[in-house]
Amino acid sequence: MIYQVDDLEANSKHVEIILKLVAKNEPRYAKGYKITTFMGADKTGTIAIPFWNAESDAVKVEDIIEIQNGYTTEYPRGSGKLQLNISRYGSFKHVEPPEDFEVSDKQVRATSDPSDVTPIENLASGSEIRNLTLQVLIQEKVEEKTVRTKKDGKEHRVATYLIGDASGCVYLTLWDEMIDLVQVGWTVIITGAYVRIFREQRIVNIGRYGKIEPSTTPITINSGNNLSTKGIVDGSG
Repeated sequence: MIYQVDDLEANSKHVEIILKLVAKNEPRYAKGYKITTFMGADKTGTIAIPFWNAESDAVKVEDIIEIQNGYTTEYPRGSGKLQLNISRYGSFKHVEPPEDFEVSDKQVRATSDPSDVTPIENLASGSEIRNLTLQVLIQEKVEEKTVRTKKDGKEHRVATYLIGDASGCVYLTLWDEMIDLVQVGWTVIITGAYVRIFREQRIVNIGRYGKIEPSTTPITINSGNNLSTKGIVDGSG
């Protein structure tokens, strides 16, 4: 069976699928491994595909590949977001597109340029704003630390980043596995984001079902309009 993206479910196994690589994140490094995540698309949707070590140098955006013996996982855990992995005994190869293969313009635009993006400057309109889509540059990693939460009594990684667009910038808080999805200098699309006030600063957080995906749109950040460092007056800026 040849799958399409919308056929994939949590824990799909033995996946054979043909995809066009439409976007790429900068590599990240974990435990000595180089991991580069691409977005693969067909006419039914898009999905993240991590390539490891030398494999990440063997593909590029615009390539059409066939993956054999792939499997899906949820990454980060609890996000509801599927990732397509190539199993230990799986493989991928470059192929010519089949006659009926296509990638709709809608899928490519959804990966690189969503239509419902909220400019950062609009976050000053209130102290509590939810269900945001942001397209931003990861400008700076301000800090990372380990904290023990009262909710579960466990230790968690928490990192603060300065993110922004041409209209302004703001601090973003990421937890645990989400930290490994970004690097300074990347442009990303964040969905399911919300703003809260913490220690009299506006902070962007990502909701339980929020996502971070790569963007191909260049962004220049306006660091002179930092909404996190501006005072909060009566719940608004």
